[in-house]
Amino acid sequence: ILRITRKDVWSFRLKQVDFPIIKNEQRYQKTLTKIYVYKFFAWFHLFSAILITFFTDWAGLTIFQLMVLEAWFGFCMLLLEIPTGAIADFLGRKPSLQSGLIMQALGFAIYVSFPNFFVYMLGETFIAFGFALISGAEEAFVYDTLKSFNKEVESKKVFGKFESAGLAGIMLASPLGSLIGDRLGLHYPMLLMFLPLTIAFVLLFFIPEPVVTQNRKAKKSSYLKIIKKGITIFYQHRPLKILALDLVVLTTMGFLIIWLYQLMLKAAGVPLFFFGMVNILLVPFEILLLNNYSRLEIILKSKKKLLFWCGLIVGVMFIVGGLTDYVPLLILVIVLVGGFSLTRRPLIVNYMNKFIDSEERATVLSSASMLVSLSKMLFFPIVGLIIERISLSVALIILGIITILFIFFSKIEEEHLLD
Repeated sequence: ILRITRKDVWSFRLKQVDFPIIKNEQRYQKTLTKIYVYKFFAWFHLFSAILITFFTDWAGLTIFQLMVLEAWFGFCMLLLEIPTGAIADFLGRKPSLQSGLIMQALGFAIYVSFPNFFVYMLGETFIAFGFALISGAEEAFVYDTLKSFNKEVESKKVFGKFESAGLAGIMLASPLGSLIGDRLGLHYPMLLMFLPLTIAFVLLFFIPEPVVTQNRKAKKSSYLKIIKKGITIFYQHRPLKILALDLVVLTTMGFLIIWLYQLMLKAAGVPLFFFGMVNILLVPFEILLLNNYSRLEIILKSKKKLLFWCGLIVGVMFIVGGLTDYVPLLILVIVLVGGFSLTRRPLIVNYMNKFIDSEERATVLSSASMLVSLSKMLFFPIVGLIIERISLSVALIILGIITILFIFFSKIEEEHLLD
């Protein structure tokens, strides 16, 4: 006589149902951990706190030349964003990411080879190619990983942690880089960038390609078809265009504060060694924002209101930065402008992903990044001229006014902001 107890039934269920679920959850968490560690080393930017000083002191460039160089970087990104996004969709996310890391390492090596403007243009070309190969592909890789495990609902939280991992890399690297630059020479932080980039390159071998990407490989379209389809989706989709415009304006402001904050501190008499210390304040604030946007949305009872108030703070703080040289207040300006503008990208990309299919995800996201590059290419030299011909203060005030006007005339609606 065979007796089956309730305990036996639950034991059977645990073995047949619960264990595969638990095992799949463990695999999911391990994959995310590897992705976060990759992002940490990919963004271990030793040069971040000495970038302006490197170009103006070691390289001998004027502010206008520096902004022209950054405009050249934007032009290269403009040309390469869509093709490299299609490469990620055509060959796979990991090959695109690894190729991008190699190109960045080569670019930094070129930077320190010889102090010459045209040599820097060559270095910028390599680094732009590297960033373009990663841009779009990185977000697509993460989102498709979530989709492989049916975890798309966690995208906002995961993208926040993903971006936080990169910011943690910058936070630790920037004071180390400023110390190295102060003690050994301004070119050494650039020279040593091959170390974290190599670690990130190797880590990618241990992260599985998303299942949805693997399944897609059997039905690849041609390279040109991927480009055409991705661009068509982007330009014919109104919510995507509106979200992308917000991404362009606020991301451009974020990039500008990265370039200008060192000039602000230098004009206020802050020593080079302390430039990296400012990042220790900025980056934790960015991480705090990235991991608490959902709570702020609940407090404000509206995603649209959150975007509005964050953008308004950026604009007002730019104006404040142009009206003072008091160091504590300047540091507050840098932290608030950098925090709210630089964390906006993962938030907007999260909303954009809801409107994009996996097959064209990297291409469409690269289309948005291409517009950021176009904005930088056109806007940076103008800012450089204003700084040289008039003053840094006037440039900051103008940036604040532009940001405030954009925020008040933004077309973003609550229905565009899907979770």
